Amino acid sequence: MKGKAQIALSLVLLLAGGYAFADAFDLTPGLLTLGPRADAAAPYPHPTPVPAVTIPAAPAPAELEDASAAKVAALGQEFAARLAPTGQVSYEIREAATGRVLASKDAKVPRVPASNMKLVTARVALETLGPDRRFATSVAASGSTIHLIGGGDVFLAPDTAATQVPGTIARGDLSELAAAAATYAREHPGGPVSVVVDTSLFAGPEYAPTLDPINHDYVAPITPIAVNGGAVGYHYSATPALDAGNALAEQLRGAGVEVAEVRAGQAPKEAAAHPLATVHSASVRELVDRMLTESDNTLAETLGHLVARERGESADFAGAARATRAALEELGYPLEGVVISDNSGLSETNRLTCVLQLAILEDLANLADGTVGALGAGLPVAALNGTLADRLTEGAAPGMIRGKTGTLADVVSLSGVLRTRSGALLTFSILTDSHHDVSLLDVRAAEDAFLTAVAEL
Repeated sequence: MKGKAQIALSLVLLLAGGYAFADAFDLTPGLLTLGPRADAAAPYPHPTPVPAVTIPAAPAPAELEDASAAKVAALGQEFAARLAPTGQVSYEIREAATGRVLASKDAKVPRVPASNMKLVTARVALETLGPDRRFATSVAASGSTIHLIGGGDVFLAPDTAATQVPGTIARGDLSELAAAAATYAREHPGGPVSVVVDTSLFAGPEYAPTLDPINHDYVAPITPIAVNGGAVGYHYSATPALDAGNALAEQLRGAGVEVAEVRAGQAPKEAAAHPLATVHSASVRELVDRMLTESDNTLAETLGHLVARERGESADFAGAARATRAALEELGYPLEGVVISDNSGLSETNRLTCVLQLAILEDLANLADGTVGALGAGLPVAALNGTLADRLTEGAAPGMIRGKTGTLADVVSLSGVLRTRSGALLTFSILTDSHHDVSLLDVRAAEDAFLTAVAEL
């Protein structure tokens, strides 16, 4: 990240065969023109070469002075002592530019990560699927049946108006699919149509087998198609795929098409190969942003299933876990003690380590490859947005800390990047679990006080 980047600004003129063709047929003036010449024009001005400009690279992050580095270690010890009576604590803080460990405790001990798992899911989704990948939802037809085929987009918009709400991610528009299906129905009259929703892209159970049923309230059943992330008001629907089918049916009825039923079923291969219309989801980059900022569990599990399918695994929770781990192994990350049960972090059988989270964050801080940089935009910003909107609101923390939170019944975690007042860029991971006889709000307050004090250095 040090050094200088040179940008040479020059004017390049490209002559190709297409120009000769246009010249000969009087579409452009030139030596080959077949028509009579006009009066000689004034000489065409020649471009003046522009000298190369040297643009200095952005200054490298400062390194903490030894006294400040020692202070980080002392702050870490105070933090651990504060939480020791009520739970288990692991943490590590490093200097991003050098990898120097400034403070550490049990960083290799596996802990329940809660939604810190989404940091792993984001890294793997961007690497496996690519940041610009989009997922198709199609309508096809066979006889009097309209097939709605899910391709992994769980944020379909029920109508065009929903795609135009400021601040929302790009969304496939069901009304476009309905219009194509209505045209087909009018061109093939013969009674009411059936709407059949094809969810065969995914397999297995709709909830992770390791998920405590009490946590079903925090995630929709996982299917490859849904409207509005499967949310209905402030709750999740028990039938998100059929809800999408019913939304399509409602629009068909509005267009004068009689609909007899909406049910689940697989589209015939011939029909699926020749869709009437297709719409596309937001890009993986945008989906990862939303997943991290809002800590969207449904989106995390959906991305995990899509990663599984991309890597040739079964598109279910077990396949997603295998695919996620395999992708991490290929990226060279430390996985000793790591257990992956789902991609959202809702399962209490998940185990991650601070050293794994820091390896991902160091790749982000140093832009290790072309995909990891897309992860950074989704990390919530202290005192500004997402799950950190009302946290880290004092001192040097606001705007200077970005991180992924995590909370379960006895778990609080936070991993991210931090810039100190002196300009040092640090990576950090805090994983705490097994809390008892303490409010999780107090645990969060301890985390915030620790990181705010570090940011002041």
